[in-house]
Amino acid sequence: VGATVGAASHGLASGDWTAAGPIWLTWWLGDADSAVRVAPLILVAVVQPLPAMDRRRWLEVAAILAVITVLATFIFFGATTTGSSFHDPLSFMVVPLVLWSSFRFGHHGAVLLGVVLSALAVAGTLGSQGPFAAGSRSDSLLLLQAFLGTVTLSGLVLAATEGQRRRVVHDLEASEIEYGAIFELAGSGKALLDPATGRFTRVNRKLCEITGFS
Repeated sequence: VGATVGAASHGLASGDWTAAGPIWLTWWLGDADSAVRVAPLILVAVVQPLPAMDRRRWLEVAAILAVITVLATFIFFGATTTGSSFHDPLSFMVVPLVLWSSFRFGHHGAVLLGVVLSALAVAGTLGSQGPFAAGSRSDSLLLLQAFLGTVTLSGLVLAATEGQRRRVVHDLEASEIEYGAIFELAGSGKALLDPATGRFTRVNRKLCEITGFS
């Protein structure tokens, strides 16, 4: 909506509608980029406090940040506007790091790496370096926004999926513990059988008292 209103306002004020398309696309990508990278940063900081982590996990965070910093610096500060076919595909080397950070540290990992990557990528592109520094500065930033938005969104989706899986596993474990307690404390004898062999796989305390077996 904002992009449409902005582009229409510019067209009505200037009387020139030839630039309406590029203006709308730039505006929309800016809004979408903020929704994908800035909004999650605020939500994670406010809604999801950083969980307690031991020294080993902090070292892992430091290692991931160091690698993404070195790699992004090499990619986005290693090629000029003259073009470099060698550097073009290297931008996708950051994707596994973002996905791994999202898998290991959830939304915190996805947002943190997204911010670091965005800062380095934008700085390099504005300095006419990196694989996206081609054509005008506006075109370069549009391409960069599309790339960063895709990478960050992929990390956020993976973080959400992994978070859902962990919650399901936690609920199943809690349910198993609750069932085990009910099974053991039942007032009547209960047993679990292996359907393939017909052998007992688990019996409760009451059944042991009834049968005299331990």
